[in-house]
Amino acid sequence: MDRQLSFFPDSPSSADNRLLFLALVPEAFAAQEIHEFAGGYRRAHGLFGTLRPLNHLHLSLQAVVGWSEGAVQAAERACAAAVRHAHPFEIGLDCAMYWPSSHAYVLTESTKDRNSSLRKFQGHLNMELLRELGPKKIIKSSFTPHVTMFYGNESIPNQRIDPICWTVTVVHLICSHQKETKYDWLGHWSLLD
Repeated sequence: MDRQLSFFPDSPSSADNRLLFLALVPEAFAAQEIHEFAGGYRRAHGLFGTLRPLNHLHLSLQAVVGWSEGAVQAAERACAAAVRHAHPFEIGLDCAMYWPSSHAYVLTESTKDRNSSLRKFQGHLNMELLRELGPKKIIKSSFTPHVTMFYGNESIPNQRIDPICWTVTVVHLICSHQKETKYDWLGHWSLLD
């Protein structure tokens, strides 16, 4: 694990806009393919949202409630445990859709059986996070693998596409400064080869 030193205070009052989450980052060629698809998709549908920065494209695995150095350390331990016996696996996203609840245009999967290795890994990571943090610190939601391309307000039909695939070899721990389009990359863990 490579971890940056932490200079963040433990005080929640100074951390209101920070969200700690674990994510997978597309390999460079896949991130570029997603970004190019998003631009074409936006133009084809006459949409105006700003594309997510190329270096912010990710697939979230789990978010953690509240910010503290203790939560960071617990997430680090959970990641280390989750990757201990995990091996690289492939992800494929083949459907563009609009999620009105978050105003997000996402690239996701057309069927839930498409990314079984990802679901298995995410479930194992979740168990490790629950063990380290307890249920009150885990943001509960159903897991739908996706990469957010951009935001907007126009509902459009789902669109199947040729899958954009990449091999997952690393899990990242990220601090998002919400509403600032700013990420702090806190650490990463490699899956076994």
